[in-house]
Amino acid sequence: SLLETTTAREPGRRESRPRRCPGLAPWSGNCWPMAKGERGAGPDCETTMIPSDKLTIKTQEAIQHALFLATSKANPEIVPAHLFLALLEQTETLVKQVLEKCEVEVKAVKADLQQAVDALPATNAGNSPPPSRETQRVITTALQQAERMKDKFVSTEHVLLALIGSTDP
Repeated sequence: SLLETTTAREPGRRESRPRRCPGLAPWSGNCWPMAKGERGAGPDCETTMIPSDKLTIKTQEAIQHALFLATSKANPEIVPAHLFLALLEQTETLVKQVLEKCEVEVKAVKADLQQAVDALPATNAGNSPPPSRETQRVITTALQQAERMKDKFVSTEHVLLALIGSTDP
């Protein structure tokens, strides 16, 4: 089954809820993967998951688009380049504006990212590709950045900051 039951950890109350199995659909459902060994974030997720209600709509859309990019290219995993490219393809976010303010040539970065994505290996697995460890670290770092800034939600700007610090393409 694609659904499994998890127990919500609310003070004084326990209840079960269906949730997508993270192994089969890692970027959908109510939670998003975190880097291994990082602490959990939220009462209704395992210690290795970030609840989607901690992510802005635009961040969720970027993650879903990164999944689409990896799936459409038959890539075996979602790498930071997929996520960065997804951010740059979004409208109505501050990501492009921030990069332009820093005098970054956005079109050139986008072209380089597209080239990196095109060069990734393909697989015939047919399953939804999982996030790479580095992509999990990016999402975890974005959450930590939001917490440090005392923001309630992980925005695309937090993800951008995490991507800039990433070591993978």
